[in-house]
Amino acid sequence: RQGASPQTQERRWPAPPVAPRHAFNEPIRDSAAATLIAPTPASGDPTPSKDDVHITRQLREAGRLVGIPVLDHVIIADERYASLLQLGLLEA
Repeated sequence: RQGASPQTQERRWPAPPVAPRHAFNEPIRDSAAATLIAPTPASGDPTPSKDDVHITRQLREAGRLVGIPVLDHVIIADERYASLLQLGLLEA
């Protein structure tokens, strides 16, 4: 929305897999220009799993289809983080 201020919303999802219909519900409703995935894993380990990479690629494809790109997947845990983009696990 023109003139709208950026918003950060915390969403907690159940363990993978994450359905795109859940991940994009609020960004679509809010007419977001882009979105970022930033979960906090229960394990406390921010190391991306194969499932994290797979799900993120699925969500990026879904975002491309609805016109809301997923910019990155940043896993935050115990004052540490892992960015799939920075780790080279996603294409820029």
